[in-house]
Amino acid sequence: MANTVRSISFIAVSFIAVSLIVGLIAVESQLAGDAQARAVTTSGFKRYVNDKYGYSVDYPGYLIPQGEPDAHDGQKFSSTEHPLKMMVWGYYSNWLTGEEMTIDDERKWALAHLDGDELPSAKLTYQAGGKNWFVLSGVSQKNVFYQRTIATKEAFVTVLIIYPAARKGEFDQTVSHIAASLKG
Repeated sequence: MANTVRSISFIAVSFIAVSLIVGLIAVESQLAGDAQARAVTTSGFKRYVNDKYGYSVDYPGYLIPQGEPDAHDGQKFSSTEHPLKMMVWGYYSNWLTGEEMTIDDERKWALAHLDGDELPSAKLTYQAGGKNWFVLSGVSQKNVFYQRTIATKEAFVTVLIIYPAARKGEFDQTVSHIAASLKG
């Protein structure tokens, strides 16, 4: 009888020990998975390079490039599974007037033409600028837009990001990364 009790006790203790080990492995695996998911979120970007205007920008890996237009001036990125849209384009700084425009001229032109197909009923809520860049941001219907334009040697390059206002907190880091990655 004593051997039977010892055998049952040994089996019970063994079962508990194995259960604890399996549980710890599952928790460790979950933590590793969470860390990996965070890494994908922060490093899950691809790079778009435009040779014609000499610029590049990062875009989230979940966005799908829609193809360059015949002018090879940029790209649209979208996804059926994510509501963030992104457009990037460049053009020579003398294209509009035939004369070289300054970054301030480009900013004024962008402000005058803010309300359009991509941004119906746009309302500017923020703007900033420097020697060779500017940012315009605001709301358009139920969306937030963020536009960053930089001046390169011969061109202006712009990235425009549009996403739902209700999910602003979710996309703020992504938008910051994209904007900071725009290089010309």
